[in-house]
Amino acid sequence: MTLSYSKYICTLAATALLLYSCDDKELPQDPVLTMPVTALCLEVSGEEYTAVPVLDDNAVFTGDLVLAVKVPSGKAKVTAISLLDGYTSTLNVGDEVHFEDNRLGITVYSGGKEAGVFTVEMQFNPPPFFYFVKTSDRDEQGDGYYLDADTQARIASAGYDNYFEGEVDLTESNWDNVALVSEDLTTIYNLADGPWPALSSYSWTAETKTAPGNGYFKSDGPWNDWRETNGNPAIVSPGVWRVNFDSTTNTVDMTMTQWAVAGSAIDGLNAMTYDSESRSWTIDAALRSGSLHFETIPVTFGDPRFYLGYKADILGQLAADGKDFDVEAGNYSITLTLSDSPYYTYSIVKK
Repeated sequence: MTLSYSKYICTLAATALLLYSCDDKELPQDPVLTMPVTALCLEVSGEEYTAVPVLDDNAVFTGDLVLAVKVPSGKAKVTAISLLDGYTSTLNVGDEVHFEDNRLGITVYSGGKEAGVFTVEMQFNPPPFFYFVKTSDRDEQGDGYYLDADTQARIASAGYDNYFEGEVDLTESNWDNVALVSEDLTTIYNLADGPWPALSSYSWTAETKTAPGNGYFKSDGPWNDWRETNGNPAIVSPGVWRVNFDSTTNTVDMTMTQWAVAGSAIDGLNAMTYDSESRSWTIDAALRSGSLHFETIPVTFGDPRFYLGYKADILGQLAADGKDFDVEAGNYSITLTLSDSPYYTYSIVKK
């Protein structure tokens, strides 16, 4: 859920707290807002954030603060805290604190007596994204290039920067025109071009045009045979593509991905099967004690290869620089779901 900051941000007259930066050397004094905690910064998953007071419709502090973070976590470190004169609290700089159900309680004292309990609620600020639209995205009447915001494929920026990535299903999309559409639905990123013969890895530089504003986003291309496997028998589920987009250069890199499991727990690259309905990759495998990771099988020699392993404290907990999973010997059902970038999820279940 995207935060609506208009609900939470105080006016300049109401508080100096929002002018405070975690990088400031001195904490602000707050002569107007009658709340004991005048500044609070917490480090979550390696990044610093300022807790913002929540106001009611009359601009009165409710007793709650919001911490809008990129990567949610159950723990945080207090990096700065300031209280009104005469108040103390249960928090100190350097403390590691733990959130329960995304909430943290702060008890403050005055004159040795409890003066109130305040709550910090950790909320997730979703990363920016682009929609991915193709010819065969149709409405109920069968008209193409239709964008359904609730179900449309997306690529997102896990780093909240200009690099976007995601996996899109083109299993039923031979020779479709494809395009990216901005999050605000105003701009189409496309190119009137396509490879011939078909390619399993294709890079293009997007041109932009203004979207018509009618819910349909007709693109000029590019096009490709999105299921072309070049006769490679190792590709058991053609038509699923990884899309990388640099919004600074408008460069789009697209690669067909055949995901597999590999590692010391199994011999070779073992292809997974893709299911369009669940939008997941699956495999049943007999494993020996050892390690395991996810890896792609190149469709064509020279295609980029991708790797995913476990990495704590990132979105989805899968990353290219993640570690292998340790597994015991046995029969396993393994699932990999990459359709909701950047929330890459997996399960490795022993039968």
